[in-house]
Amino acid sequence: MVSKTLVKLIDEAVVPALVLVAAKIFGVLFIARFKNLVYDVAFRSPLLPLPTLSFYSYQDYVIANSYSNLIMLIAVSLGLLRILLQTNILHNSHVSPRVAAQLARLQLSGLISTTLESYHQALVWFGFAWFVVILTAFYAYLGLVFKSFAFAGFLVILNLTWFFIFDVEREIVIWQQTQAV
Repeated sequence: MVSKTLVKLIDEAVVPALVLVAAKIFGVLFIARFKNLVYDVAFRSPLLPLPTLSFYSYQDYVIANSYSNLIMLIAVSLGLLRILLQTNILHNSHVSPRVAAQLARLQLSGLISTTLESYHQALVWFGFAWFVVILTAFYAYLGLVFKSFAFAGFLVILNLTWFFIFDVEREIVIWQQTQAV
């Protein structure tokens, strides 16, 4: 039998995965169009009905790959920022009474999240974020993306991780205080 936590994590992974795939596709097409990069679209695989993009020059490929990875990093960072705001402002263990009352008055109390909901979402988003950072760093090592983009993405995700760790520490202190009473 599959545990409830695993099912919840798989359920939470659908939206970030779709966001990242959409960001990558949008990034490649937007940058190719914006920078007037020359590419060819072909259906080469008999097994997968998906098209492939082939750039005519290595430099065009590096530009498209770099900027599309940057757009993916921005998308995952925005998703993480939403989670961090939710865990810091709208978390049921430390939401201020004033904010809770305003949300209840506006019939938006569903925005207040529990620890389980917030941390499942955060775990999934951070997993995808670090996957994108590691992938971008590997591409940078191979010379397939700009190293500056990989380094900037690493710093952004590292800082977001650091802020999330502070929230987890704060949650542990709150939990210890409620257990002591």
